[in-house]
Amino acid sequence: MRKSLFFTFIAVCSGLAVGCGAPDISHMKPSVSKKAAEIFITSSTQGWTTAQAVYEAEKSNLDVWVQSVKVHQLIGQIQQFHKKAPQGLAVVVGQWGNADVGSSQGPLALVPLSASTGHGKRLTVKESEVDAAYVVGYLAGLNSRFLAMPQIGLLAGISSQPSAAAMAAALAGVYQANPKCSIILQNIPSVQRSTHQSVYFPSQTSLPAPQLVLAAGTLSSAAQSWLLQSHSLVYHLSAAPLSASNDVAAFGFPGPSILPELLQRYEQNDLPTSGVLSVVTPHLVILQDKMLPVSLIQAAHQLIGQIIDGKLNPSVAWSKLPGNLQAAWNPFIQSGS
Repeated sequence: MRKSLFFTFIAVCSGLAVGCGAPDISHMKPSVSKKAAEIFITSSTQGWTTAQAVYEAEKSNLDVWVQSVKVHQLIGQIQQFHKKAPQGLAVVVGQWGNADVGSSQGPLALVPLSASTGHGKRLTVKESEVDAAYVVGYLAGLNSRFLAMPQIGLLAGISSQPSAAAMAAALAGVYQANPKCSIILQNIPSVQRSTHQSVYFPSQTSLPAPQLVLAAGTLSSAAQSWLLQSHSLVYHLSAAPLSASNDVAAFGFPGPSILPELLQRYEQNDLPTSGVLSVVTPHLVILQDKMLPVSLIQAAHQLIGQIIDGKLNPSVAWSKLPGNLQAAWNPFIQSGS
């Protein structure tokens, strides 16, 4: 009962009701008798609301605080948390401010606090790049079945490219969905910019992009304009925000359902101290549903379920491709970072 009341109080005072401010901890004494965590939400995405975070965190054995904060308040709030939990875990959902150059969805980061310095190294939690790439590639391959000549254009050599392992998984996904689909390396044509507005358009000699495109990295404004004008459907091998009308799929962002696992691993001292922690959750990929047939949406959910249940291992999918196809597609993999 005590825990239930504790979380109810935090939920009300962390943005679910108007008029509640941050708790006054000026007279609190630091306590190290029990591990604690505080979740700071700077942007609500993938279901990250204070109410949902409280619901998931309540499943752990830790003392957990949850609050929504402005980006410019984040560092100060983490310092305040350090006063009441000198060796606690700060969980940050969303942007960190000017220093953060992640996608618009923002990162999910864990910061184990140090009793001496007040902060630790940042551990970023991301959906597995390899698993997400396989699902995105598979969906593109399924989509190619609707074409008279099934082929997919691969835009490579652009910024923030996926790893070679992710590229291999994406191409393996295409093959598993449609063995008859061909992959063509697609160069972005030279473009010009309108003198009156920020609109890019291809030169007169440029050919339109293929109907289906795998974007192996972050697209420039020029590339986005070219793909829009070509009416191409774009499958992103990155955590793109799906902001354009022709964006179909991209890597996802862990939702609040990951909290119980992360908090349990923290309690058991089973978290890496820094770097990237790859996870697989139902949010492995994000889809623009209106761009997809129901059958493809169902296929995505089924694939993700198989990966979570351990019935499908995308990391070995490339090795199962025919040898001649591996040889033909290997240059595309090497274009990955």
